[in-house]
Amino acid sequence: MQRTSWVVGVGFVVGVLGLGGCAGDGRAGPPPDAPREVRLVVDGPGEGASLWLDGRLDGSGVELEVWAKDLGEVFGYAAHVELAGDALAVDPGGAFALDGDALASGDPAAHHALVTSGPGDIGFGECRASLAAGAVEVAAPVRLGTVRLRLGEAREGSIRLTRISVRRADGSFVEVTAGAARLVEEEV
Repeated sequence: MQRTSWVVGVGFVVGVLGLGGCAGDGRAGPPPDAPREVRLVVDGPGEGASLWLDGRLDGSGVELEVWAKDLGEVFGYAAHVELAGDALAVDPGGAFALDGDALASGDPAAHHALVTSGPGDIGFGECRASLAAGAVEVAAPVRLGTVRLRLGEAREGSIRLTRISVRRADGSFVEVTAGAARLVEEEV
């Protein structure tokens, strides 16, 4: 009887190992030294009123742009760019630069702008100087600003637009969709 249980036991182990070898989709994994590259993947603009990110990745970092469209009559806006993970950081020489075209309407004195920055977070916004200055129509895509981000040690991470507030001159809010971007490392 002991011999039978030993044969059954060995048969079970061989069967499990054999089936384990057949499990999966049959594809071999990439060789350990397979070339890999980091790509920047961005969401496009949403339908209707939206803010979104665009950018270009080069060997040392990302030139990131923030865009808006279809906001209607705007008195002011504010938003944050949040960097998740250790893949990206604000380049020491590259603070967020507002373009100033969104709400200036040709008169820089007619609007105020503010940019704040901390680890993994960039806050920015603009508003008209007074109610008398009126609101500005934002319909066609307009670039709100740019920032240079440097690559970190990690090769994957996300960039999100958060805490977005767009207001009209009467104080009402504009509902907007927000795009995001991410760094991904893929086999070439």
